[in-house]
Amino acid sequence: DLAGRVGFVLAFAVVHEVPDVGRLFAEVRRALAPDGSVLFVEPSGHVGEAAFAAELEAARRAGLVARPGPRVWRSRSAVLEPA
Repeated sequence: DLAGRVGFVLAFAVVHEVPDVGRLFAEVRRALAPDGSVLFVEPSGHVGEAAFAAELEAARRAGLVARPGPRVWRSRSAVLEPA
């Protein structure tokens, strides 16, 4: 069981493909260590601003806090951490 043991998760250009984003973020939150983080990146050509905001809201509901991510060419990004 990985609960609370994962230090880093990379979610690069994939979250928009997952049918249940809320469940994905809940599982990621469960696996993250207290000081763990997620680099969350979505391609801006496929994921508009409103859709990215909805994904961030799903992450928030799962117990993750978003802060600005690094600049990634033609993408939207955030760093997610346990609340």
